[in-house]
Amino acid sequence: MASFEAPGFAGRVATEELGSGQTAEPLVDLIVLHWRNVEKTSRCLASLADLQYPNLRVIVVDNGSGDGSGEMLWRSLTQNGRVVARLRYDGRDSNGEAVLIQLEGPPPAAASVVLVELALNCGYAGGANAGLSTSLLLGGAAYFWLLNNDLTVSADAVGHLVERCRRDPQVGLCGALQLGAHDDGTPTGMVLATGGFRYVPLLGHFWHVRKVSGSPQEIEAAVEQAMYGVQGAAVFGTQHFLETVGLFEEDRFLYFEEQDWTRRAKRAGFRLGYAPGATVYHAAGSGFGHARSGKTSALSRYFMARSRLRFTGRHYRWALPTVCIGQLCHVLWLYGTRRGDEASAALVGMMHGLSGRWRTFPQLGAVSYPT
Repeated sequence: MASFEAPGFAGRVATEELGSGQTAEPLVDLIVLHWRNVEKTSRCLASLADLQYPNLRVIVVDNGSGDGSGEMLWRSLTQNGRVVARLRYDGRDSNGEAVLIQLEGPPPAAASVVLVELALNCGYAGGANAGLSTSLLLGGAAYFWLLNNDLTVSADAVGHLVERCRRDPQVGLCGALQLGAHDDGTPTGMVLATGGFRYVPLLGHFWHVRKVSGSPQEIEAAVEQAMYGVQGAAVFGTQHFLETVGLFEEDRFLYFEEQDWTRRAKRAGFRLGYAPGATVYHAAGSGFGHARSGKTSALSRYFMARSRLRFTGRHYRWALPTVCIGQLCHVLWLYGTRRGDEASAALVGMMHGLSGRWRTFPQLGAVSYPT
């Protein structure tokens, strides 16, 4: 799936033989998407350093920050004594395979942290795909955990996620309990989502599942039955899923990536899982702002409207009329509540979602929009 330009490259094996005849825990790749906020990314990485799981590799993707924060992150990582390999993601070759070039540090196989840098901001799907491609290229991992940089994780989270996937080989993607956090990372005590979300195609809307009462077994079963998809801020999955289903579709810059992945996963015969013992703390919306954070940005309104209609047009074309009506009602409500900039952005997002066009946002820096 990818090519790597550096001498002496070799992947890590997922399990290592022990003297007693037992094997170590399978390797898990932790993939963190960074964009212009070293403080949040460093806080996330600090929580990953406290994980109790014994076999981890961290892949950090600087998604075209363009503000020097990628360099700051590199210096911070190396100063903290970690063994870090620094790579540049050079897009894809004529065969569609990712190209990675080593810049500094030891061979990636000898590193505990791999920093992958993109020249352009490729959106969530593009940045995540760079990290997932790196995981596939390095080899050896049995699982991956794709994480937003604005969250922290509980020390025992990975163990619970691995255990859930081991119990059922058909589980391709698995969710965690997502609790709210303030911008400084301190917990709010609010339950944002248990594992994933429901989705109503007729309206084009999703709602997070919030099932918290009952025994762990009852909660797990109820959530898995209710989930349409796994919440995208913390998606745990098997390498078998990734090799079978493939990477994210990159025709949306933000939002609805996990909805599309879920559709493809189910068509390939995979199930969705939930590990109630795995907890993450999410400062939701602290990057771009959205409705749940209470500080929605015009940028967020635009991409949510655009991606909603792109997803609906691809998978539920029959629902486009009702989704458009619902979106127009939402635009009118925004105008009525004197949020004209958000309303205008949502309206343009709708039009671009139907036409395939893009609106540029200078605050995003140098951006690569998929064609």
